[in-house]
Amino acid sequence: MKFSIASLKTTFALATTGLAFASPLASQTVTAPTSFISNGDFQTDENKDGTPEGWGAPKGPLSYEMEGENRFARLTSEKPGQMALLYRLISIPEGQKALELSWKQRISNLKPGKNSWFDARIMMEWKDAEGKKMKGAPSAPYTRKDSDWVEKTITYLVHEGARTLEFMPSKYQFESRTFAIHNIVLSP
Repeated sequence: MKFSIASLKTTFALATTGLAFASPLASQTVTAPTSFISNGDFQTDENKDGTPEGWGAPKGPLSYEMEGENRFARLTSEKPGQMALLYRLISIPEGQKALELSWKQRISNLKPGKNSWFDARIMMEWKDAEGKKMKGAPSAPYTRKDSDWVEKTITYLVHEGARTLEFMPSKYQFESRTFAIHNIVLSP
């Protein structure tokens, strides 16, 4: 029996298509993780002004840097004791019970300030529907030592009535150097 290359290709295509339809995985839908923080990877800058969409303009101790294909935010001490932060107000859907925050950070040449909270941290505050701060802010993840890029993840319960979250990665009164952050995701 002779087979042509074309008939073998057709037979193979039909066979593999049939396997895909018969597979239990074929009926499952895969969805990408949702983030309440748009452009958390700082990659989108549609108007090419050097400021990632949805984030503050680079000035003073804030800059946006590139390493290969990755853009990240960098907070750098210009003088000892200086505070610098990146601010974002994030809408939280009504009824949201918990959130998972994940990000990558790098700390270099860190010399913390004199008080225990003078470090690299992500400060956050819950706000109600009227924009008023609520008691019981999420605990601030922080570090007081140098690291290369590391991934961090933390989970929070959302306060009843919270409609927004103030998100503020900060370099809080360092004596010296750099806090870099990227790939920020806040997911349900």
